[in-house]
Amino acid sequence: MLETSSPDIILVDLMLPHMSGLEFLEQAKKLLPRAEIAIMTGHASIETAVQAMRMGAYDYIEKPFRYRAVEATAPAHGRKSAPGGGEPVPA
Repeated sequence: MLETSSPDIILVDLMLPHMSGLEFLEQAKKLLPRAEIAIMTGHASIETAVQAMRMGAYDYIEKPFRYRAVEATAPAHGRKSAPGGGEPVPA
């Protein structure tokens, strides 16, 4: 899916069925270096938070969370350019 789309922001769980969220983060950053990727988890630890941030995650979100709390982080890391690639769009 990453090969055919170019999202600005990706929210991914740390625990995935076929790979970890950190493995996904690593692959996604190679394919989409400009995408902002946040890791969410119900199994938070300092170790995985630090690892995720060092790998390029822009946020590490502990579950349960409210949608508005996640939405509040998006403007600072939101769209980098207008649809079709123009000037940056304010969040």
